[in-house]
Amino acid sequence: FNASNPVGVSTTMTVQVSELVYYVSQGSTNPVAPYNSWFTAATNIQDAADTALAVPGALVIVSNGINSPARVTKPLTLRSVNGPALTVIDGTNGSPCVYLASTSILAGFTLTNGVAGWSGGGVICESTNSAVTNCVISGNSAYCTGGGVAGGTLKNCLITGNSAGHGGGAVSATLLNCTITGN
Repeated sequence: FNASNPVGVSTTMTVQVSELVYYVSQGSTNPVAPYNSWFTAATNIQDAADTALAVPGALVIVSNGINSPARVTKPLTLRSVNGPALTVIDGTNGSPCVYLASTSILAGFTLTNGVAGWSGGGVICESTNSAVTNCVISGNSAYCTGGGVAGGTLKNCLITGNSAGHGGGAVSATLLNCTITGN
């Protein structure tokens, strides 16, 4: 018998959603980890993603602008606020734009100027369980295969203007409702 809970009704625990959401704004003037608000947003994707990796199922939200490449090494969702027309990840012609771990999601970005020594100049996906959705993958290259994409499952993406020795647009990827042109 519990006097504070005489009928044995189970209690619930409340988890604040802000603990699972991390923000990125290139114009942030007060970047303070763990980047749980727009006021304390990280100034780059990598810082927010590294912080979010400790929380399974975390969401990293990115504001408009041009972002540096990122490596997502644990499952999380990386999503832009306003889509690929306003949110870019630029490989600066020196590295792939994004490395995406298995069961991670990348949504609403333009990936451009990524370069890979082997494959996946725009995005390298760890497995077909990595998802890329509503993205524009354009102007990337790889020495061997998959100038735009290597691996993953892509949905509603535009893959255009990428180059590689073989498979300029995509290699070892599942493409659902994607447009592939000029690779």
